[in-house]
Amino acid sequence: HSFTPSLSQSYYNQMALTKEQLPQLERMCEALYTSSNADERKQAEHMLKVFSTNPEYATQCQMILQNSTSPYAQLLASSSLVRLVTDHFLPANVKTDIRGYVTNYLASHGASLMPFVVTSLVQLLCRVVKLGWFENEGHRECPQDVRKFLEQESPVHVYLGLRILCQLVAEMNTPCPGRSLTQHRKTAVSFRDTALCDIFTWAISCLASVTGAALPSAIASANASASENGGTG
Repeated sequence: HSFTPSLSQSYYNQMALTKEQLPQLERMCEALYTSSNADERKQAEHMLKVFSTNPEYATQCQMILQNSTSPYAQLLASSSLVRLVTDHFLPANVKTDIRGYVTNYLASHGASLMPFVVTSLVQLLCRVVKLGWFENEGHRECPQDVRKFLEQESPVHVYLGLRILCQLVAEMNTPCPGRSLTQHRKTAVSFRDTALCDIFTWAISCLASVTGAALPSAIASANASASENGGTG
């Protein structure tokens, strides 16, 4: 997956971040997040602000994730994308690309990422899914895609899957800046009716497999309660 640039190719070439420039950017990111010098942090923030304020830099954020092993550069890229998808209009196809790319990125690299990078990427994935819920059927299939994490033998992937599902529930329950309460409720109700019960059931199954305890009664109770309530609650 790669994000589709929304600007002319000539301008894109002028602003493109090259691999040769990546080490310099990584140093600025490290200064932004770790420097004890306030002036140095302020200068780095000024230089890097464009990544989180200009939608045309979404492609550059993907390039950073693709090529950098610096956790601070990865954090800049993922947190900038969260800001971009939240504060700016991004075309539906770009949000779809982001969802697919981040899902695959977590599956491929999640075990080697720093915890704060995982947190930022999970937030990005869940924010994109919420904002694009009615734009593309693929967003509504995200919970099923994440279920594949839970089916892996790797404990890391199971943990990542649970992290994503937990954040997705929290994200759907939290109004998003710039969106009306009506939009929020419409998305939240659809998510509740189509995905929430499955997520709960998968979580119970994971707990059962981890503890070695059989919890069929809890699962049956959850399904019965959902059926009796007709998806309301």
